[in-house]
Amino acid sequence: MFLLKDRNATYYARYCFSKDLVEIGFPAELRFSLSTKKRSEAIDRLMVIMSHIRGYVSTWDRDGNIPLTLQRLKSELKAIRQRNFCHVVDAPPLPVKHVLPVLEVKPSVSKHQINKRLLDDFIRSKEVENILPRTIQQLESRIRAFVKFAKANALEATTKHAMDFRDELLRSGKAEKSVIEYLAAARQFYKWLRLRGDLDKNIFEDVSVKRKSRRASEDRQRWTKSDLYKLFKHPSLTPPSKNIVRTQRELEDYWLPHLLLYTGARVSEICQLDTADIKLIEDIWCIDINDIGQDKRLKSASAKRLVPIHPELTNRGFLHYAQTRYENKQQKLFNFRATGVNKDWSARFVNRFGKILDDLGFIASYRPTLHSLRHTFIDELQQSGVAENLVADLVGHTKTNLTFSRYGKRINLTSLYSTVKSLDVL
Repeated sequence: MFLLKDRNATYYARYCFSKDLVEIGFPAELRFSLSTKKRSEAIDRLMVIMSHIRGYVSTWDRDGNIPLTLQRLKSELKAIRQRNFCHVVDAPPLPVKHVLPVLEVKPSVSKHQINKRLLDDFIRSKEVENILPRTIQQLESRIRAFVKFAKANALEATTKHAMDFRDELLRSGKAEKSVIEYLAAARQFYKWLRLRGDLDKNIFEDVSVKRKSRRASEDRQRWTKSDLYKLFKHPSLTPPSKNIVRTQRELEDYWLPHLLLYTGARVSEICQLDTADIKLIEDIWCIDINDIGQDKRLKSASAKRLVPIHPELTNRGFLHYAQTRYENKQQKLFNFRATGVNKDWSARFVNRFGKILDDLGFIASYRPTLHSLRHTFIDELQQSGVAENLVADLVGHTKTNLTFSRYGKRINLTSLYSTVKSLDVL
């Protein structure tokens, strides 16, 4: 409806701008008083106003300044009303050069819209890099936390905003590792903005957290010998009695912790294994950790590797278990599936293992975990004096030493098997 009444029964005109004009900064509508309470008179005046607005919009220069355009239109409409709605418009000319700074401002876009567009662009950029959905979600939520805290257009945020955000994270009681990850996400976002040309400086470039005086190895617990002894005395992790047939779930509860302890692999790497990944190469039985197959993923290129099977696993019957699965035409070594948007292979088993730890009296948040078995494997090899580059090949770490990382090749299976065989944990 173009003709409406206000609460005083005075008629006014209502003109709605087209969608394409609204998208570039025009208001959704323009209202203008017709200065009459008589309907017939209001209709006549409406025709004059609508004709003028439509003619004005149709001849508007699309590259023109929108605030100035609207100001001129309103000035002309006011002149029409002052002349008792006659068609002739003699509005005072407006300066070509904008006198007031506000007239130089680009179409009004809210900081929320700007921040959303920038973050959406950033997330799309990360998605094409084939980054895990979980990592994408974490990046997005941590960057949103800063944008919400700063209460500013992301392009206008300052180093002070970044420093205040760091201080707020520390005051909130978040763990040091979490604070570092929040800052790293924001730093990555602002680096992307700088590289894209939106900003000249990364406001998070020099914003960091002074780490507590402890070694990185102390951040995660490993299993002590006494706790390992206690763990592997649990009924789910002890060898079955003769003639006792275990269910597939019971077999998984038994084999997963043993495999993690004697291979140093990540939980998801073991959960996603196929039966075909158990291979005999150069007369050595190995686990081929790879990303070949539906939804199989690796943390990095270095994670693709061969891990010799420890004699203890062979003695306990692991090869027999794998052969049985293969003969029964089972593609997967265990009955796990990638679940959720993050394609998580290990979530189900992590929860099950937590119940085992509860049964044994280990207190949540103060106990070693499944991942701690990997730390135990690495630490045992370190205590035995095994070279770091050899351990890196076994556990799928990137070699930090330039010589080994760039020029060194994978260590041969015989040497890897000798190292694994020397491991005596239990």
